[in-house]
Amino acid sequence: MITSLSRVTAALSLVVAAATSVQAQIMNTGVGAGSTDAYWTVSAFNLSMVPTYGPASASVILNPPSAPWAPNDGPTSRWIGVNTAGSVGSASIYHFQTSLLGSAPITGSIGWDNQLLGYEFLDASNNSLSGLVAPSSSWLMDVPSGSQVSGFCRDGDGVFPSSGFPGSCLSAFTLSAAQYQGATSIRFVLQGDGSTDGLRIANAATSTVPEPSTYALMAAGLMAMAAVARRRRSV
Repeated sequence: MITSLSRVTAALSLVVAAATSVQAQIMNTGVGAGSTDAYWTVSAFNLSMVPTYGPASASVILNPPSAPWAPNDGPTSRWIGVNTAGSVGSASIYHFQTSLLGSAPITGSIGWDNQLLGYEFLDASNNSLSGLVAPSSSWLMDVPSGSQVSGFCRDGDGVFPSSGFPGSCLSAFTLSAAQYQGATSIRFVLQGDGSTDGLRIANAATSTVPEPSTYALMAAGLMAMAAVARRRRSV
């Protein structure tokens, strides 16, 4: 009986471990050491929304502007763009897209260049479920008044000055789980000026909320332990 109880306890421990394992809701951009991003795609359009590139795997920007842009040395997060230069050479609209990996609120840090127009949630057929949602004012709280949604990360010619964002140029963001029910991916929409245009997601939050199937396994394990205990009492 002790052996049976031990086996059930061990199995239940594995289930609990699985239930509490952490998983990012979205992947950081530029994960790893390669020159392309396996988790994010990018498309480019001219300002009339005529496609000019992609969709294709996003590229890691090899030579981003000098400080205060964070060095693009990874491996947990790097700036990504339409190519290693970060631009198609003219003012463009960019769609950066990645899959949703969990069902909890999405939190992390975001940086962008040149303007963040918003984000939208998509279904498995790539149809928008939310329409384009403007970035929350909390994302822009460090952006100087009057700069709209620009996230250009240098002194003098733009917002996010180095005094406010030394070495990072990232702003905290949160998206509630209720916003993306039924969605399978998220798309960030940027407008670039034809110079270095890019997106960076870092510090993607993790979830410890068990999935329904995990709850079922845990319940089965508890029932098995109870049955073993009853048999031990009846002996």
